[in-house]
Amino acid sequence: LAAAASPAASLDLSASVACGSPLPSRQSASPDPGIPGGGGHASGVDYAALSVGGAEAVAAWLAALGMGEYSDAFAHAAVDGKVLCSLSASDLDKEIGVSNRLHRKRLL
Repeated sequence: LAAAASPAASLDLSASVACGSPLPSRQSASPDPGIPGGGGHASGVDYAALSVGGAEAVAAWLAALGMGEYSDAFAHAAVDGKVLCSLSASDLDKEIGVSNRLHRKRLL
């Protein structure tokens, strides 16, 4: 029997954000996630821990951003901290179902 591939394994990483260190774009982004280009930065979030965390850490990060409605979709796609760091806008749209462009921008 062939092993079933996880949903996260099929994500398009060709246009992903490069992460040389844990979530650098999120660490250096604007402190207010409500500001355009805020890059998913939420006050009080330990981004180094998030980058190695599991689905629960990703759900907590989404809640901190006020984007908790996507928690189930991220969990279904098996997005953990490592996968989160490599997501592209295309992945968010096609694989996870974040169809709102502004929501994708906020998450990236």
